[in-house]
Amino acid sequence: GQSLNMAKSLKEVHAVTLEAMEKTLGFEYASILKVEGKTLRLMCNRGYSKELSLRLPLDGEKGVTVRAAKTGKPVCIKDLRKEGKYIIGKPGMLSELAVPIKEGKKVLGVLNVESERPVAFSEEDAKLLEILASHTATALTNLNKQKRLSALNEYGKSLNMAENLNAIYKQTLNAMERTLGFEFATFFVVEEKKLRLAAHRGYPKRLSVTLSLDGDRGVSLRATRTGRPIFIRDIRREKAYISGRPGMLSELAVPIKIGHKVLGVLNVESERLAAFDENDREMLEILASHAATAMGNLNRRDQFRNLSSRLEYLMKNTTKIIQAKNMH
Repeated sequence: GQSLNMAKSLKEVHAVTLEAMEKTLGFEYASILKVEGKTLRLMCNRGYSKELSLRLPLDGEKGVTVRAAKTGKPVCIKDLRKEGKYIIGKPGMLSELAVPIKEGKKVLGVLNVESERPVAFSEEDAKLLEILASHTATALTNLNKQKRLSALNEYGKSLNMAENLNAIYKQTLNAMERTLGFEFATFFVVEEKKLRLAAHRGYPKRLSVTLSLDGDRGVSLRATRTGRPIFIRDIRREKAYISGRPGMLSELAVPIKIGHKVLGVLNVESERLAAFDENDREMLEILASHAATAMGNLNRRDQFRNLSSRLEYLMKNTTKIIQAKNMH
């Protein structure tokens, strides 16, 4: 656990984890797979061919590791010859143990081991691999958090250079998509007594949404009115939900605030149930804070320009009045 927490890169986390799987736990054939969107991808392995490449659809039926990722529970196969969904990584394997790498309820990947013996893995093996998976999850989460925070701070600097609201919308959505990894993202703004969809990613181009602030529908509207983040773990059970795209299953809405004043909402959705956690909320709140600062600064710059223009106009007219008086 201590070596993992000191790891400074994804490659180092994987190397330390594989080393523990092989040298400490004694698993000759070991691999690490990572959840990437709707797929489970093989990142590295020990005991298999270096050229081995694997990318499995999470909505598919094949793969013991896919089952572990989908259920969030360890899967032990005592005899692979009787397992119709097994995917061969190396000929001669007879048993398999797959343990999910989880941060809370969120599955980040899978630790997988195989053996040339049937019934090779015990309950103790499963518990030990679960402990290692827990340490790996902590290391991956910390590493990812540091990376995201650093990237968000850079976005914060560039946001403050934005010349108009459209630039703020675009850069914020870039951060939501590229840095935080949210495929379906929206930026809502408060305009008088309405909440309007200003920009979006992942939805139909012509999507248009305008909600009355005194209405009762819309998860983003609830975030606006309460000034608090809103988690929806299963959209199918949410009566207030307004569909922007078919197939969405979970949602997170975070208000954009300056003090207690709500300027808008950053909203993300996913095709997976309970896809968002507290870490996602924290990252989205940081980005919302940067967006709020940029919007506030832009407003102050516009006010200053307007005031300067009015002062300039006043000075010109005052000069003309003085010159006219002097002529008389």
